[in-house]
Amino acid sequence: MNQYLAELSEYGSITLEDYRTLRERQLAIERLIQLIVQTGIDINYQILKCLDIESPNNARDALFQIVELGILEEHLAVQLAESIKLRNLLVHLYKKIDPDIIHSSIANILRDYPRYQRSIVQYLDFLEAENG
Repeated sequence: MNQYLAELSEYGSITLEDYRTLRERQLAIERLIQLIVQTGIDINYQILKCLDIESPNNARDALFQIVELGILEEHLAVQLAESIKLRNLLVHLYKKIDPDIIHSSIANILRDYPRYQRSIVQYLDFLEAENG
């Protein structure tokens, strides 16, 4: 996730006009967003599996199970849930992808996923300290 966030941060100040100009740039940004969000989803499922908690049927429910465990704050999970919707749109192409939505999501992803990472690391540090 760190590498994907670092790569996406290179586009952190891209203007909407510049974003719209090159299709290759749009695809790169879309793919990075997809990979970042998918990594978070995979981490959530892995935590639930390690805790012997039955995995829910969808990524949003898994995310909120992580909240219920006290690993993640609910207000952050609400933001991350929006990125899961965006990831689903990108992966499954439910409708035409609006460049404005993708462009505005760059800042959200760059804000929210480092916070997500810190929360997960804090939880893992807690487990390590607890289990010696």
